[in-house]
Amino acid sequence: MISILCNSSNEYAIHCKVMLTSLFENNKQNDKEVYVFSTSMSDENIKGLELLGQRYGTKVQIIIVDSQKLQFLPIHFAYHNIACYLRLFAADLLPGINKLLYLDCDIIVNSDLKALWDIDITDYAFAATHDLTYCEPNFKKNLQLEENDTYINTGVMLINCDYWRNNNVAQKVLDYAIHNGDKMIAADQDALNATMQGSFKLFSEEWNVYPDYFYEKPNLYTNVYPILDEIRRNPKIIHFLYVKPWFNYCNHPLRYLYGKYYAIAEGKPFILKRNKESIKRDIARLKHCLLDFMGIKYYYHVYDKRFDNSFRRFC
Repeated sequence: MISILCNSSNEYAIHCKVMLTSLFENNKQNDKEVYVFSTSMSDENIKGLELLGQRYGTKVQIIIVDSQKLQFLPIHFAYHNIACYLRLFAADLLPGINKLLYLDCDIIVNSDLKALWDIDITDYAFAATHDLTYCEPNFKKNLQLEENDTYINTGVMLINCDYWRNNNVAQKVLDYAIHNGDKMIAADQDALNATMQGSFKLFSEEWNVYPDYFYEKPNLYTNVYPILDEIRRNPKIIHFLYVKPWFNYCNHPLRYLYGKYYAIAEGKPFILKRNKESIKRDIARLKHCLLDFMGIKYYYHVYDKRFDNSFRRFC
């Protein structure tokens, strides 16, 4: 039995539904159970997630957590929601569960998860993969990490609940977040990195493929270069960090997968909506492209597997 955990706000319920649809579609052969933590969710959204599970023969349980538990925790970016901290309470809220696979809602599951689930984390608090975004020495120093310490991305995370209970992990992470909010950028991810060095295991990058792997930045790929092409062509889990695939200004080469699973989940095609903010972003993209073309400021290239080993502009 694969036990899945995700956090969701009411606004993100539709994206949670799309993510779970991709998981269910690609894991029909595996027994699964799903837990969704939220501080607030409408009856309509709760029913929608539960019915989705019933459609695939999987129990989806929504657990509403008292938001008072989170009142002193820091959030610095608009795209972070206080609900991101809820997974820290998983070991206490799910006392009968020994192991969980946590997945962010801005993810598309593109493969069978059995091999990931079977990774042995007996002696570790959790397992995750490197985060290339926050690898600069100054960022690590701000979190009181050493330059050689590993900073991980927790959007996909195998959690050893027994280890968390026996070592009071949640309280350690929460205490750090409460007292070091001014140093944190990525909410509980920063706190987990700062407090759990030496207590986590790394798994292959193919299980958490975020946009950086499609950028033409070879200096960041020293750990993954031998399998970089395979990661790009056959990502097992796609993580849409930064610009989300439901925005019309998203340039991610695999954003069409969100539309694919949205259509399956909702029974209707996904239509991108333009608004004032997206128009402003389009203007900014044009400006970036012009600056890049003129050589004034460089912007990244993005690999697109639909074009034969080519790169296209990401502005």
